Parts: sequence; structure tokens; C-alpha cells
Amino acid sequence: MKGKFSLIAVILFLLVCVYLAADQDKNAPLEFFAFLGLNLNKVDTLYSNDYFLNFNAGRPNSFASQEILLQSKPSSNIYAGMSYAVAERFRLKLSVDYSRIHFKGQNSPYKIHLDYVTLIPPNYDSFHLSYDVSKTWPDTQGTLKTLGFLLNLQCNVLNSKKIAINLSAGGGYYIIFGEFFPLGYSDYWLGGHGVLMYNHYLLKMKIPSSGKIGGTADFQLEFKLSSRISLITRAAYNLVGTLSVVPVIEEVFYYEFQDEVAESTLSDIKKFMTFNTLKINPSFFSIHFGIKIRLPW
Repeated sequence: MKGKFSLIAVILFLLVCVYLAADQDKNAPLEFFAFLGLNLNKVDTLYSNDYFLNFNAGRPNSFASQEILLQSKPSSNIYAGMSYAVAERFRLKLSVDYSRIHFKGQNSPYKIHLDYVTLIPPNYDSFHLSYDVSKTWPDTQGTLKTLGFLLNLQCNVLNSKKIAINLSAGGGYYIIFGEFFPLGYSDYWLGGHGVLMYNHYLLKMKIPSSGKIGGTADFQLEFKLSSRISLITRAAYNLVGTLSVVPVIEEVFYYEFQDEVAESTLSDIKKFMTFNTLKINPSFFSIHFGIKIRLPW
């Protein structure tokens, strides 16, 4: 709720600026811009998950646990939009910012604790068994995508024939979504003569789409090639805040063969598997190179 009031305050502030400055430059040009950039966000999140095994012979304390490391590496960013001059040195900018972070991470082993009762031949006496299993786990893969719709007020602090420097700040609405792989799941049961049977699985997890209200600020250094075209370097920071979301299963593969499981197996795993909340901060710093085109109004 606090974030919504902050966005409303920013929008009202920008509208007031437009109203006060509109008569100062009625022939202000319209500008369109597009940038390609590099996202330098440093994501370093450890996702911990644990669940009780669906084990017909297991006691309540048969469970599995693991930690998945979600680390980012530099990735691509696209920024584009338009601006309208509301005064001699002020412009109102509407823009879209798309960022895609690639995940990496070396994971610790997947751990399973078994506590169950079995019948062992030849007399089929009841035995209580308890022990631990550890499975080597593959490295993290995945992406986190952020789509921002932004409204900024830009101020021109230097404007010469060849160079201009602009600063801007504002707010926006960010949509965050993605996926990561692999999370673990195990299925245990007792076969004939009390033999322990099992399957281990690799889960591809979806980070459901979530919306966040945030802020943005940038610095632009503009090199004017003509009265209509400029080349620009840009540095920006997008403040999104911490995202809290429960991931969901997207696909499941066998651990040993990495073949995709049947639909019935996928449904069973979705029924019994539980997930902890993922907390991750998608705020990012980015640098860009782009072009601006001015059109007469």
C-alpha cells in the first residue's frame, strides 16, 4: 500500500510540473529513443527447501532438504520510449525497460533422511531403519526477467551544440517472472521382501509473474550528430525491492536419465511436493548505448 501511494505522489508531481511549464515551450519537440545495454545486477540468493517424503513405510520424520544457489551473471537489457518537452530544460519520459538475468550457481548435495519400518525375510520380522542419503546436485540454470513501465521527469543540466547531460528520476510498475533448475524431489516405497525402491527427480521451477511498484533514476551523456539525431550513453538504477513468491513446478525429469516424466507422475509430484517462499531482489544497475531521434512538434 505504501508503494502505491508513493507512485501516486510521483505521478501528481510530474503532472504539476507539466501544468506549470506547458506555456513556456509550446513548440517543444517530441523525442524517441532506444538503447541496448548490460545488466550488472548482483543477485546472490540461496533458496532453501524441505519437505516430508510421501513414503508408505516412512515415519513422520522422513524428509528431504536442499539449498539452490541463484547467482546472476551480466546479461542483456533493452530500454526504449519517448519524451515530450514540457519546459526549456524539462521533459516528461514514458519508457519500457526489459531486463533478463541469467542464473548460475554451484549447489551443495541434495540430502534425504529416511526413517521407516520394514519386514525382512526369511522370518519377515519388523525392523526400524534410519539413515541418510546424499546426492550430488547439478549446477543452477535459469533466468529472471523484469519488465518495467516507467514515467520519469528529465532535467537537462548541460546543453551545448555538441554535448548534453541529462538527469531523470521517477517511478514505475515492474513485472517480474522467470524460472530456475533443478530442484530435487524423491519418491520412496517398499517393494517385495521389504526391498527399498526409489526414484529421484529434477524439477524445473517457474517463478510466477508478480507486480511491484518501484523507482528509477538515470544519467545520460548525449553526443549530438545533428539537430535531429544523437548518440547517447546511459547509466541507470531501477529500484524494485524484494520479491517474495512461492515457485511452482513447470517440468520434471528423472535424475538418472534426465528424461521428462509422464503426465501422471507430474500430477502426483505436484500433489505431494511442498515449497518454501523464494525471496529475491531484482533491483538492477545497467549501462546502455543508444540513439535518440527528435521530431518537430
